Amino acid sequence: MKNEKKQGWLTLLFLVLFGQLLIPNAYSYWYFYDLALLQLNKDSYPEVCVLSDDIVFKGNAYSLSSDTYFYLTTLINANGVFQNPLNVLLGKDSPKYVNKAYLSAGDLNNDGYIDTVATAINRDSVIILLQKADSSGTFDLALVTEVGGTPQKTAIGDLNADGINDIAVSGTNGNLIILLNDPSIPGHLFIPKSLNHKSVYIDIGDLNHDHRNDIVLAGTDNVVVLFQDEINRGNFVDTLNLTAGTRPSCVKIVDMDNDGFNDIVAGFRGSDGSQNIGSISIFYQDPTSPDSFLSPITYSLSCEALDIDVGDLNSDGLLDIAVASKCAGEGSIKLLFQDKAENRTFSLAKSLLCEDVPFALKIADMDQDGRNDIVVSDWDVIVFCQNGTIPGDFSEQDIILKSKLSNGGGGSSGSGGGSGGEGGGCFINTISL
Repeated sequence: MKNEKKQGWLTLLFLVLFGQLLIPNAYSYWYFYDLALLQLNKDSYPEVCVLSDDIVFKGNAYSLSSDTYFYLTTLINANGVFQNPLNVLLGKDSPKYVNKAYLSAGDLNNDGYIDTVATAINRDSVIILLQKADSSGTFDLALVTEVGGTPQKTAIGDLNADGINDIAVSGTNGNLIILLNDPSIPGHLFIPKSLNHKSVYIDIGDLNHDHRNDIVLAGTDNVVVLFQDEINRGNFVDTLNLTAGTRPSCVKIVDMDNDGFNDIVAGFRGSDGSQNIGSISIFYQDPTSPDSFLSPITYSLSCEALDIDVGDLNSDGLLDIAVASKCAGEGSIKLLFQDKAENRTFSLAKSLLCEDVPFALKIADMDQDGRNDIVVSDWDVIVFCQNGTIPGDFSEQDIILKSKLSNGGGGSSGSGGGSGGEGGGCFINTISL
């Protein structure tokens, strides 16, 4: 796959430099970014939504132009087989292209259907797509809300205890934006609120056992916890800085030790300019003092941590950790299995090699066999399938969405691509855009 990527880039470079001398045509190149796994058609199989760019080069050596089409690409999972992708056009740029885009999912209008929120660092807005309430797996027209700056990862959760989900937007411009959902018309009007916190990643959950959601950020230097005021709902007044590694990159709120108190799992890239010194740290909440955390337990990765997710990855009933990582320019998924015999202890399992440096990953049982799988967005969108007879073994993988240089492309907001008949294991369809 590395050779395939290199060949694709060389072809793209040739087109840019020399153009189409004989056949003026459009050439298209796809990139995949953040992804979400969600229910779109009311069955038990998770669908895959991934943000993607289609960069289209047109013209010849004498006149070459490019357009970038920013999509939400959806794959419906029909009983373990993915259908042709549906591309929802979110924006078009000429010639600027998106180089980081983030996706989150949650019910934003209280209709019981999961919606999506997209951001990109070259856009000063969030794009909200409400799922149609007809189990078709499609979305209504996008609602665009301006937030300014360079929005990055978003999180969805109730941030003012009114029973309706809100949106929190991290950003590197120094502001954390909270979009409070108007309860009179949920999902259609959001009231912005700005807090002075610079961050690249965010999650929402109760971190002091008061039954109100708090916020955790991957800040510039520390992991930052913002506690919601118990009296003034929607206000975040107390800040706690948690220190472990260098350059926090991702955070996750989850009860890792099953004691009824949420903990924080954080990934770190390591010192800027230095490679292969990243880590994962777990901040366990102190049950005797719910607004404080014990000293972090840290595991060196010898790689930069880029994204994390948590789930049972070896069918032992305990939560494990999957880390999207970059190691000396190569991509891999690091697996940390929780020790069943020793509480709050993890061991580093065999790494899963990626085609390229992964952008995002998510954990879910994609084929409903009772074992969690791992979906990764890197050069392609890949499912690492857990072996049905060997718990914790992910040696089998399937490409479910394939990126490649192709003739034509761009500008379509309808269905695209077709099945290539490749694959096996979890799925039998490979989709090429």
